[in-house]
This record gives sequence, structure tokens and C-alpha cells, in this order.
Amino acid sequence: MSLPGRCFLEFVGTFFLGLVIATAAVGGMALDLAPVAIGAVLTALIYMAGPHSGAHFNPAVTVAFWLRGTFPAQEIIPYIVVQCLGAVLAALTQYLMIESVPAGDIELTLRALGAEGGKIPDALQLGVTELLLTFALVLVILHVSSPPGQQGNPYFGIAVGLMVMGGIFAVGPISGAVFNPAILLSLAVLGVVSGIHGVVILTTTFAGAVLAALAFRAIHPTTEVS
Repeated sequence: MSLPGRCFLEFVGTFFLGLVIATAAVGGMALDLAPVAIGAVLTALIYMAGPHSGAHFNPAVTVAFWLRGTFPAQEIIPYIVVQCLGAVLAALTQYLMIESVPAGDIELTLRALGAEGGKIPDALQLGVTELLLTFALVLVILHVSSPPGQQGNPYFGIAVGLMVMGGIFAVGPISGAVFNPAILLSLAVLGVVSGIHGVVILTTTFAGAVLAALAFRAIHPTTEVS
């Protein structure tokens, strides 16, 4: 498939992933079942786009695939641009569909992030949580997925979807379980994340992905760089 076609699939996949997060989690449409909704939709989107674009839907994952050696450097920027555009459009669409979380409302913001008891997570909690879980997620993705056009693990969509769902259940109350710079941008548009917390999440999601890619290369040193 051509680069424009693959970018279109990355845009569509990131848009619908972001829209489900914006409605089911931030908008409260799915309540406690939001992680299930997000994981299920992500699984379907991966099976839709995986054989064609790789189904990254995440700038950190795109960078990790490049570091793994199975993604060309010249396509990093186009992928990241369309992923971010899809996430922003998802946030704007949420405004049209349901009442959005007001920016600056700490109580609603914490509720959207999954925090309990009115406790505001500090930067260290956010950083450690997002770093570790993004590392785990990307390491799973790198091991279960194959380059577009190649036959790979038939269960890769389920593996990634379950990893995301479990991660949200596990650490949503701590950090919001972002794991994705594009989704972070969507949450910023919705007024859910801002300031130092946004910077910490952005930094640690990319760091976790890079560490996962380096770990993959250490385990599989024969992987060739594209």
C-alpha cells in the first residue's frame, strides 16, 4: 500500500481510538467499563489496519518501530502528523457529541483521569507509571506484530488490546493510563491534561517506547535497520 493510503489508515485508527477514549472515559459514557471499550475498539482497529499500515496509532510506537529496524526514517514524520491530527479531530468531535470536561476543573479532570479521593498525582507518580507501562506496551507490540505485508502472529490485535485494557485498569487511577503522545494531545484539547503533568507524560511515554525498542534490539540483535 502507498504511503498516503497507510497514512489514511493511521489517521482513521488514531481518530477512532481517540474518540472512544474521549467519549467512554473522559465523557463518562462507559463509566467503569471504559477500559473494556477502549481495548475492544483498539483490537478491532489493529486487525483493520495492521496488515497495511502496521496499526501504530501512536507516535511513540512509530519511533519504536524505526528503532527496531522495521520502519523507514522518512515515514516517521508523516505518520506522527496524521496520528496527531486524528487525535485532535477526535477531541473536537467529542465536543459535538457530548458535553466536554471543562478545562481547569480539577475535580472533573481527576475523575476523567481515574484518580480517586481527590488526590492529585505528582510528577514522579505520573512519570514512573507512564514510563513502565508504555515500556511494557511497546515491548509487547514489537514482539507480536510484523511489518505490513508479512504474515505474523494472528493474535497480535488481541494481545495489544488486552495489554491496553489491563494497563488502564491497573494504572488509570494513578496517571490516566495515556501511553500515547497523540492521545495526550487529544486530552490536552479536552482540558484534561496540562502543564507539568502533560510534559511529564509526553517525555516518559517516548522514553518508555525508546527503552522498549532498545531492549528488543538487545534481545534480537540481528534485526536489520530499514
